[in-house]
Amino acid sequence: MTTIPDRIASHRFEKLVGAFDLLGEMMIQMQLEFDHALDADRLAQAVDLTLDAEPVLGCYYVGRFFRGHWRRLAPDERNCFSITNDQAEFDRFKQAPINGDKGPQLRCCLLRRDSGDCLLFKFSHLAGDAGGTKLAVGRVADIYRRLKEDPEYKPEPNIDGSRRLAQVFRKVPLSALPRIWMNARLEGRRTGKPRPTRAFRLLDEQGEVVRTDEPIYLTRVLTKSQVQGMSELGRRYGGKINDVVVAAFMRTLAKLVPGQPGDQLRLQTTVDLRTWYLPEARAGGVCNLSSFENSNLGEDPGADFKTTLKRIAEFTQERKFNWIGMSTFLGETGLLMMIPRRPLNRIFRKISHIDNSRNLLTNGGPIMPEAVTFDHAPRVAYLMTPPLYAPAPGFGLSGYNGQITLITAVPESFVAATDEFLDGIVAELDTGIRENTQQAPTGDYQRQRETG
Repeated sequence: MTTIPDRIASHRFEKLVGAFDLLGEMMIQMQLEFDHALDADRLAQAVDLTLDAEPVLGCYYVGRFFRGHWRRLAPDERNCFSITNDQAEFDRFKQAPINGDKGPQLRCCLLRRDSGDCLLFKFSHLAGDAGGTKLAVGRVADIYRRLKEDPEYKPEPNIDGSRRLAQVFRKVPLSALPRIWMNARLEGRRTGKPRPTRAFRLLDEQGEVVRTDEPIYLTRVLTKSQVQGMSELGRRYGGKINDVVVAAFMRTLAKLVPGQPGDQLRLQTTVDLRTWYLPEARAGGVCNLSSFENSNLGEDPGADFKTTLKRIAEFTQERKFNWIGMSTFLGETGLLMMIPRRPLNRIFRKISHIDNSRNLLTNGGPIMPEAVTFDHAPRVAYLMTPPLYAPAPGFGLSGYNGQITLITAVPESFVAATDEFLDGIVAELDTGIRENTQQAPTGDYQRQRETG
């Protein structure tokens, strides 16, 4: 079997993600709920073996002035699996941050329940994004199944699989760089100038940032009926489900968030570069391969839902055919990646207190049942967005078994306001479906609050 090196190279983008820690708890979590009991011993073994199968997961991050590196943990330092029968203990695990500087980059907690076990994976954003999280959990599930047939099974470590942005950049011809550069300049204008941003923010009465140290996760689970209606609505106006959600988000901002004349309706969204540039949308290993796009509707989202959706869909279509997600690397992200670690952290400390920040919507994409099957597929599966304590909280989407989970994490004092905002998004979605398709929404979406 291949020997895993004690030291693994890092890259500049991981240094940038490390600075994101100043904006929130940079962890991505996946919760799986089953109708059956899992084999705890086999699960613990599968999680531990995954730290070898994808070696960066069994490491801690060592930051350096220009570029850090990864160091392997000793076997007795992994501490990657826990089991409990106590919901409160499980919730505390969910709330707790994951420290990439100490490792490991993947942890798992199993909650025993009479109705079926619940499994929570906690994944460090330093090691990867939502796509990396799904790959890592998929590796655990695959090893778990293999161990049932072969208790001595040990996976071959993925030593040579690329974790770098270069695997994407190689797909972009040099002739495209002038166009991408122009896109980057346009992106700079959309993101912050010339007017303030209208956003849902976590500010107290004195206008100070409220940290999300003990996050309350709030979810809305959109039913299959609603998702079908959203899909039909997107097709009718040249968009996808993500465009429909962005349109609903923008219209909710305009209705529920007070603004001043000139305030711009902006939203930052993520782009999984695997989907657009890599064969079968697969990276060489667990890594960060996400970028950003920024929508700006100006002061007015439009008279009705279809008008907003058309504008969003047109913007998205233009970006899809014009090197989507790449302009950020010739813009602000690319510049930040070149800055040494300490000055970069100082910049992000200032960013964390900017009261003109925009909201972020992360689309984690679908979770495939076969990728998260632990002998049997889970009944429920969703990704949990990182809790941000920058002024503007982040929101996340993920899909499973025909449903979509919309989620955010906020402090206790903002639960009521955030519930109202989430309900506003769902109401806009239902309005758009009802007025513009043949699909009548059921209105039976699930509202959920989790203390962890």
